[in-house]
Amino acid sequence: MLTVHMHVNDHEGAAVVSADYSAETVRDFAGALYILAQQIEADGAIIGHIKGFTEPSGAAAFSITDVSSGVSVIYKTDVKLGLTAICYNITPETLAEYVLDAIRSAACNQALEAELCSENHTENI
Repeated sequence: MLTVHMHVNDHEGAAVVSADYSAETVRDFAGALYILAQQIEADGAIIGHIKGFTEPSGAAAFSITDVSSGVSVIYKTDVKLGLTAICYNITPETLAEYVLDAIRSAACNQALEAELCSENHTENI
């Protein structure tokens, strides 16, 4: 089971979403961030920054400022994954939906049964 904690807000005209969850591997996380970037740009929004992080540090590094993604991955197991997306011309709620879609993609690729939890809602996948 996968639990995702999300924070969604609007800051100085930008939609800001942060999320974190634990996973068995970082293997599908980079692809999920790329899918997120594609969804945002297809919606006509502007990516300020999408950043992924891992705990423990060094499991991987991810950063996207447009649909071209620079990714360095070291495969480790039992990691905490997180991301922050700062975007313009998109509502925080829509950006949050796209973040959940990206996390679902990574979770489905790992064949995980997921329960997504946020401050605003809980969803079983």
